[in-house]
Amino acid sequence: MNSSKHYSSQTHLPTLLLFSIGVSLFGSATVLTLALISSTSTDTIVWQKPLIGSLFILICATGIIAAFKPQKCSGSSHSRQQQEPVTAPSDNGSVHVASAKLKGHHPDCGKFTVHTIMSGNRVFCAACVGLLLGASIAIACAVLYFFALLEMGTASFWAVIVGQAGALVGLAQLRFKSYARSAANTAFVVGSFLTLAGIDNLLSNIYADLFVLALIVFWLFTRISTSQWDHSRTCRECSLPCTFKER
Repeated sequence: MNSSKHYSSQTHLPTLLLFSIGVSLFGSATVLTLALISSTSTDTIVWQKPLIGSLFILICATGIIAAFKPQKCSGSSHSRQQQEPVTAPSDNGSVHVASAKLKGHHPDCGKFTVHTIMSGNRVFCAACVGLLLGASIAIACAVLYFFALLEMGTASFWAVIVGQAGALVGLAQLRFKSYARSAANTAFVVGSFLTLAGIDNLLSNIYADLFVLALIVFWLFTRISTSQWDHSRTCRECSLPCTFKER
């Protein structure tokens, strides 16, 4: 009975995380409502686009830094390195040996293979690769739209629709593995840009833009929180002795 309760407590989403997901979905519904009731407008403040574009690029740049230094940005328990290899019997009776080092930001114990991708002999974090690629694309698009004043025209509404789909796919990244997880995270960042640019073009309202920017930050917080919960659950359900596990 006790073991069942312990397992349940580790597999069910915490209340705060459920609340974050709920707020993220409510925000997404609000953005779609704004897109539906709006009409294209050219009445905008002169400095609005440069300001909104700069703030979005700052968010993307922060995400790129986090992709390279995830432990410092997220406080991950994986920041501790274990010097001695981990050995333990596997289910089929053979002995499993892991290097007990971080590869692709994750312990090399065989439990995080769906979180990583390989290029040659190198291992990379699938989510971080996706975020890095998505942020690079989004920054380039933001420069074109907010600073080079590239017109979206009548595509604004569909940009919001596609952007929301991409953001929601990113929030559901735990359902994907390896390269698909990378693609989901790329869609998350690019979708965030499309949502912001679409709303900016449809409403030309700085308060609406700031709302979307705040929502993007909250989406990112929710995405990070779900990843941390999934990492913690994976470690706690693992029977291998390892100092990477949370105390």
